[in-house]
Amino acid sequence: MSDIFNLTCESASNLGGPIGTTRPLITTSHVYTKPFGTLIRAKAHAEGSVKNWPIWAEWRKSGDAWVVDCGSYIFTIKKEKVQ
Repeated sequence: MSDIFNLTCESASNLGGPIGTTRPLITTSHVYTKPFGTLIRAKAHAEGSVKNWPIWAEWRKSGDAWVVDCGSYIFTIKKEKVQ
């Protein structure tokens, strides 16, 4: 048995409105999901796919996933067992 790390990219460009408005929350939209053999490669792909990666963007462990919000995109990496 081995592990794969599925990287999911979601666009956050339709979330909320300008600060101070009451525009309703709109959900993120799925952009892609891509499997990787290691966590390091999945993170590197995400960081390389965003032009001008924000210096404040930090990967956080959330349950069984790693998540980062880098402004216009939200990346999630989940580890899965494969046979």
